[in-house]
Amino acid sequence: MIQDGKYYEYCGVIHVHTTDSDGTKTHDEVIEIAQETGLDFLLFNDHMTLKSKGKQGWHDKLLVIVGYEINDKDNHNHFLAYGLDEVLPAELTAHEYVHKVAESGGFGILAHPDEVRVSEKFPPYPWTDWEAKDFHGLEIWNHLSAWTEKIATSKLLWWLIHPRSFLTTPTERVLKLWDEENMRRKVVGIGSIDAHEHRYGFFLLRVLVFPYKVHFNTIRTYIITKKPLSNDFKEAENQFFDILGNCQVFFSNHKLGDASGFNFTASNNNGETIIGEQINYNSELKFRVNLPNIVHKDNSANIEIRLICNGKMVQKTNENNTEFECREPGIYRVELIKDEKGWVYSNHIRVVGA
Repeated sequence: MIQDGKYYEYCGVIHVHTTDSDGTKTHDEVIEIAQETGLDFLLFNDHMTLKSKGKQGWHDKLLVIVGYEINDKDNHNHFLAYGLDEVLPAELTAHEYVHKVAESGGFGILAHPDEVRVSEKFPPYPWTDWEAKDFHGLEIWNHLSAWTEKIATSKLLWWLIHPRSFLTTPTERVLKLWDEENMRRKVVGIGSIDAHEHRYGFFLLRVLVFPYKVHFNTIRTYIITKKPLSNDFKEAENQFFDILGNCQVFFSNHKLGDASGFNFTASNNNGETIIGEQINYNSELKFRVNLPNIVHKDNSANIEIRLICNGKMVQKTNENNTEFECREPGIYRVELIKDEKGWVYSNHIRVVGA
């Protein structure tokens, strides 16, 4: 947790599997690795089980939440569900379980919604039931999904040995989907890791791909809040999902550097608004990007700052100029591109007509 005087920032990882399903370490082992890595929160999502829900709570300074990953009878339409006490009936359709999670007061995120690859060994699991409208969020950048798309095409051994090196940007498909959904309503965008710690056979070799510690240093999600998370777990859990639901979130590729200290704000003579909030438009409205703390220590960084409005890039600048004029109402987010690779992605600020 980092406090900058105005806001509290928490960093963690979402979508982690254990031996309860197809992961290779127990909850206790993964929690210990997360603590060693310095994470603030850790969200588990084993397939179709909540048998270790008792593991959730505060583990020293680490907030642990146990949800699960739902799929339909054809093993499609994977959905990260939180806030449930029991697993839903397995025969439900995607439309039905998305609605059930929302109806019960839970929180649901579409997992790897845009997977596209042609491989018998690594089949895609995209989201297909777009009649379901009760979801709260989208995985914009799923590490395992992006990796399997790469190894399904080329350079298999290279990607096995260097599983973080291929990360470039989220796909244009999912960014477009995210922006379009937010034109209608708030839908939080997160980064996720989909951690399993697989062993993969390559001729006579058995390569350990993505140890949990490696995964924890790839796609990270950050939340920003004006109040610290409570020491009481249940209250902290409610705060956490309120923050996610309000889209006070950004996510980053940690391999390119620690994104701590980043923020995206809008301000005018009526005050300041942070990521996920709303502000009225006027001619004095400006956006400001607070770059991650490490940028101030690295003068060689080559960073492009892109301002996205209603799904289109409308302005761009570099690390020497971190302000943008707001020219019209719309939904705005920013992307930081470092050395031609995606580094940090904010959720939207909503600018409405006065």
